[in-house]
Amino acid sequence: AVNFLTSLEAFRRFGSGQAFVYCSTGSVYGEPDSTDYPETTSLRPSTPYGTSKACADLYAQLYASFFELPVRIVRYNNIYGPRKWGTAVPTFIQRALQQEKIIIEGGEQVRTPTFVLDSVEATLLVARAPGIDGEAFNVSARSSCSINEMVDTIWQKVNGIGSEASIERRGYRPGEIMVLQPSVAKIHQRLNWEAQFTFSQGLDILVPYLREGQAVS
Repeated sequence: AVNFLTSLEAFRRFGSGQAFVYCSTGSVYGEPDSTDYPETTSLRPSTPYGTSKACADLYAQLYASFFELPVRIVRYNNIYGPRKWGTAVPTFIQRALQQEKIIIEGGEQVRTPTFVLDSVEATLLVARAPGIDGEAFNVSARSSCSINEMVDTIWQKVNGIGSEASIERRGYRPGEIMVLQPSVAKIHQRLNWEAQFTFSQGLDILVPYLREGQAVS
């Protein structure tokens, strides 16, 4: 949050009139009381990562209102795609490509994996739209799946329909959020955005990309 505050202060002093878009995360909500939750949902993060991002959200909104700056927020949810390393989807794909066991911590968590091209389009719309300073927008795919379903889909994309994944199961991590399934009604109604890629369509692009020798770092 300290580094982010430094960035905001630099934007306040030297910004050229362009919008400042903060890329946040759905983890700022913690475990909401229901699914399909809007941007007005209270920020109750349950992990250190979510807490640091929530602090930055509040700073972004403060600078937008107090200094009247064009600061906006996008709250991403499980972005995946080419050049996006170190997260669950590329790690699962890499293990499936190498016929290695996929490690699942829990498995029943519900996520909305969102393809990177969809998130880029949403971010550009938020950056360019007038009259939305200080506002936050959820960015998420249209459909959700459990981690178990995600792994099954990935394994069959890599190794063929009907193949069975090799899985090592572990317990849930402390602070694990069971359901990340936000509403995207606001960004659809205000900016006419909705995700274009299903999880299967996104994998049709990402799996060949990784199969061609791109290593997950």
